[in-house]
Amino acid sequence: MASVDPYTSCPCGSGQKYKWCCQKVEAYAERAQRMIDSGQFESSLKPLEEGLARNPGNAWLLTRKALVEAHLKKSDEARATLESLLRSNPGHLGATVLLIRLLLETEGPEEAVAQFQRGLGATPEDRRESLAPIARLLGSSLARAEFPIAAMKHLELAAKLGGEDRERTLARSIASLKAAPQTTAWEKNPYRLRPVPDGATESFRESFEQAMGWAEEGLWSSAASAFELLSAGSAAGAIADYNRGLCSLWVADNEAAIAALRRFVARTRPTPEAVDLEALCQLLEGTRRGPTVEFVHLTWPVRDREALIKALESSRYLERGPGRPIDRDDEEAPPADEFYLLDRPRIESRPGLTRQDIPIIEGEVLVGPDSVVLETYDDSRLDRLIDRFTTAAGTAIPPAHPRTKLVEKVSRYLLSLTWQWSLPQGLSNDEATRLDREQRAHVLAEVWPETPNPALGGRSPAQAAKAGDAETSLRAAIRLMEASEPSDELLNWAKVRERLGIAPEPAVDPRTLDLDKLHLSRWSLIPIAELDDAKLADLYRRAGEWGLHEVRIAAGQILVDRPESARSSINPIDLFGALALDAARRHERGETEDFIARGRKAESERPNRRNLEWELIEFQCSMLLDGPEVWVSTLVNLLDRYRTNQDATSALLYQLVRLGLVRPVVDPDRPGEVMLDMGLLDQLIAEYGPRIAAPTGDRAAGGIWTPEAERGGAAIWTPGAEPAARSDRPGLILPGQ
Repeated sequence: MASVDPYTSCPCGSGQKYKWCCQKVEAYAERAQRMIDSGQFESSLKPLEEGLARNPGNAWLLTRKALVEAHLKKSDEARATLESLLRSNPGHLGATVLLIRLLLETEGPEEAVAQFQRGLGATPEDRRESLAPIARLLGSSLARAEFPIAAMKHLELAAKLGGEDRERTLARSIASLKAAPQTTAWEKNPYRLRPVPDGATESFRESFEQAMGWAEEGLWSSAASAFELLSAGSAAGAIADYNRGLCSLWVADNEAAIAALRRFVARTRPTPEAVDLEALCQLLEGTRRGPTVEFVHLTWPVRDREALIKALESSRYLERGPGRPIDRDDEEAPPADEFYLLDRPRIESRPGLTRQDIPIIEGEVLVGPDSVVLETYDDSRLDRLIDRFTTAAGTAIPPAHPRTKLVEKVSRYLLSLTWQWSLPQGLSNDEATRLDREQRAHVLAEVWPETPNPALGGRSPAQAAKAGDAETSLRAAIRLMEASEPSDELLNWAKVRERLGIAPEPAVDPRTLDLDKLHLSRWSLIPIAELDDAKLADLYRRAGEWGLHEVRIAAGQILVDRPESARSSINPIDLFGALALDAARRHERGETEDFIARGRKAESERPNRRNLEWELIEFQCSMLLDGPEVWVSTLVNLLDRYRTNQDATSALLYQLVRLGLVRPVVDPDRPGEVMLDMGLLDQLIAEYGPRIAAPTGDRAAGGIWTPEAERGGAAIWTPGAEPAARSDRPGLILPGQ
């Protein structure tokens, strides 16, 4: 009797009924499965091979074989097995999904995306819904691999393929990716394909619209190839280049995207759009181009370790560090005494220090048990540092040539814009911050304009500006720098532009502002104070959705002084709470308290007051403004007052996880489940919090609600409670999360 209903979908994943697909190989599959169930994975390949000898190309046996090979870590064999099946049956869903998952694990998301495109194209349109889960998986994987543009498109495609129900479940993932603060506005901007240009020939139009249709279906690789064929020659070809670039971005082929977008930029004037596309290309390209500098280890044997350490300690050009392993990448490497090599003598803390007074760390010396390592960059500093070290070491090391090891190569461009310095002991945090800001402003305003830049063909911004033949690239480079370090009282990008002869970017007209058409990177150029109430409120909301923090705060600071009707559509905690937290991050206590008071007042006039949320805002502000001796007591009070409210306690725990005070960890006793590690919170409460009376019941003072407590188990322990109140498995179990 068949173990599979003949009229159900075949387990091979073909989508056909079992009776007309793989029923004839059931005996081989069952023999293999019995061996798999007993852990005989290697032996299970034999019945599968026997079945394939009688039924070559059978999908069920091939997919089973690939699964076994993957389990046995035979990735190449598993890939070959699945590819052989897909050559004869390109639209086989099971093999497509398995191969994509295998490629994700072994090759990375780019290879997996390419296979997904092949599988999507080979799958009939009415069966593509089955690929929605794998599109979602690819979206998540691409986000982790730092392909945010491709990640967003795959999540959107998953929502589209999966229908309305799945679209709702994906909305949070898409919103999270949009708001990600680490992703730049150029990478988050919702780029859209351009329609066929006016004046195109009939054959061009037909091919162009076919490519647009493929792109609409998610067949971006096919669309990219079609646009590539249309790119040559006419002005209409420039639009094909633009669309080719976007489709390549959506399949994580950044090299092809850069090439196509730069062809488009080269065929257009230096418009804001061209500048923004060039900025995107520079971001995607990163530091892959341009000259590099070798980071090296030079190793000498040690004659007299004690004498060497004394000699290094006595040198004014060396400063003792905290110590570390002699080889960062070797966990078993012996510990070493660490010394910083300085470009000038050590200094003492004193009032009025300037950035020029602070020694720069140019390398490190690591003294191990029987060898000493000089670690630095092989540029103009190397010979000087070797002489300085060997002179200081004297006879403690032999007069021999060191053994040289290349550790890595780094971008010369980035190296010239970074620094590490040795601040004197006893310097206040405020003074250290001031000096760091002064140095950063100097590097960006004075060093960067004179530094050869790979994005400018190896010329410095000053050289490119003088030549006058790279306006688009130079404007893009400046836009990226402005976004990374906005102007303040020390750094004035307007003066840098004036020095380079580069005019400010075109102003945004508040009367004709259309946020749907304005590139996200240019929202910071909007004259916010000139917007009417409706546009201002819309900008505030949408800047929050896109994670444009500075724009959102700037809009909010104006919005709170507009008539109440202007902000009636925005919840007070979303407006005043965000402004209070921003002020707290800037250590502006008075401003923080003012926003909280105004927000509380606005909240009191609403029918459903969010008191807990306001208390959490106040707690977070206290963490930013005060020491733990203040905010820990506030937290204990919150936990105590809301201990009997499940929803409130869950909200509190969620915030504590976000703030790093509670850590989700895998429960060692229950694999697949997560528990909350309260260790850090316990320590803080023990040191700074009030004593809490021992519990006398299930919900006694000092306890925190958990599902375990509701079932009669132990609550989460807090300092002051009796040790017996603590469970053997500390923390909160969150099944299935």
